[in-house]
Amino acid sequence: MAGVKKELRKQIAAVLKATEAAEVALQSQQLTERIYALPEFRNAKVLSVYLEMPKEAATRGLLTAAFEAGKKVYVPKITGRGAEDLKMVQALSMNDINTFPKDKWQIPDPPLTSASGDAREDPIAALDLELVLMPGVAFDRSGGRLGHGKGYYDSFLRRLGEAYAKSGKPLPTTIGLCLSCQLVDQVPLSPHDKMLDIIVTPEEVVTQRWPRIVLIWQFDPMGKHGVLYLLCVVLLVAVAAAQDLYEVLGVSASATPAQMKKAYRKLSLKYHPDKQTGETREAVKEQFVKVTNAYRVLSDPARREKYDLYGIADEQEFKNFDEALRFSHEGVEDSLLNWLGLVAILAIGIVPIVIMQRNRTKPLKKRRPAKPVKK
Repeated sequence: MAGVKKELRKQIAAVLKATEAAEVALQSQQLTERIYALPEFRNAKVLSVYLEMPKEAATRGLLTAAFEAGKKVYVPKITGRGAEDLKMVQALSMNDINTFPKDKWQIPDPPLTSASGDAREDPIAALDLELVLMPGVAFDRSGGRLGHGKGYYDSFLRRLGEAYAKSGKPLPTTIGLCLSCQLVDQVPLSPHDKMLDIIVTPEEVVTQRWPRIVLIWQFDPMGKHGVLYLLCVVLLVAVAAAQDLYEVLGVSASATPAQMKKAYRKLSLKYHPDKQTGETREAVKEQFVKVTNAYRVLSDPARREKYDLYGIADEQEFKNFDEALRFSHEGVEDSLLNWLGLVAILAIGIVPIVIMQRNRTKPLKKRRPAKPVKK
């Protein structure tokens, strides 16, 4: 695995070396615009933003926007060579950042104290971080990230997760900033590598499914929380059991309506019952149903948005998941009635999923033959 990672790093490094600085600047601006438009960025009051090295997606535009919006900003500080030696410290302003000296990688290196002599705040101690913007060497659409091999961010996210789990708070959203050449089919991953919630490229935003459900998974599994765990597992298994609709059509999750329509036409002609012989008609009938139902969902913007967010495509609004997210963020009075209410909210979510899965496999209704036109 280490050899595969090393080879991929070499390949990406060679491409970046050949990329003009002006092209990196252009893609950085496109990334800034996409991230600025994300609700995760706009709604976050506290975030951490990396300070880029040469030929890395620049973050100065995002930092400026964050400070102008009154957000609290943390930036990375490397204190040693070990994986545990990356910490986040608060940056007070762009003027503050502009005073940071640069390290051997030409990255601005914040001192541990501010100009006033006060120690810079640490988000693991403050437990207030809501969003983490991360660099990387390569990314994939599953949320995989390949770093530079030091393990700094993986260690930081692990320590952050442990601290947040003890407090019962949901983990911050993680976003990877990916130049076009850094997006690969599959990043080689080790067991300790952390997956990201969102990958942003100059061309697209790739959001992982189930973020809202997974956010609830922050509680102690003992006692009454065990019931919530069990329901989360059932929900996730029910969603995962379905075949991905994009895979059914043979397109990517970023496919345009025109691309999906073209793919649907090709597959519907291939599997249409009228194109089959008596021997093959029944064999491909189920696939024709799947292709047609997949296109029905993904060609409807509202249903596609719902499918991209939850991994399910029922007609209901799934407000129960939003309510569960609100609970995980804000908490409620720790009483039996409130816990029963939350369990009921999640349990109700199982029913439409089951109905949806059954509907996906139902054969299409036969069209009535057209009545002859009277002359």
